[in-house]
Amino acid sequence: MQISTLIFLARRRSRQEDELLREQVAKSEATIDATQEDFDALADALPRTTELLEYIGTHGAHALDKWQQGIGAALVHWADLTDNQKQTHQDFVAVASCQLSVDGIDASRFMTTEGEAPESSS
Repeated sequence: MQISTLIFLARRRSRQEDELLREQVAKSEATIDATQEDFDALADALPRTTELLEYIGTHGAHALDKWQQGIGAALVHWADLTDNQKQTHQDFVAVASCQLSVDGIDASRFMTTEGEAPESSS
């Protein structure tokens, strides 16, 4: 093979690789553009959500301590609790259940376009 042929083939390969890289960059930029609004919304919500969950956890723990002090230190059977004490306990269970549900959310799923789209709540 002549040197000129080798140079031609090398340049051709280089142009093809450059075109492939340009296509990949364009696709990546389109993906970023398509998801930027969702990413910005999530980035805005996470600090506020964290603050809210910390608030709920702190005040929930204080309320639980107060409730436990109200029923006394001795072991209490469910049947011995008043309707109000039972309802308050059920309220704690509901809040704790919601906190665990939120804690189980994988926020990183919302930061990718790969795979299935997250389910909407509507």
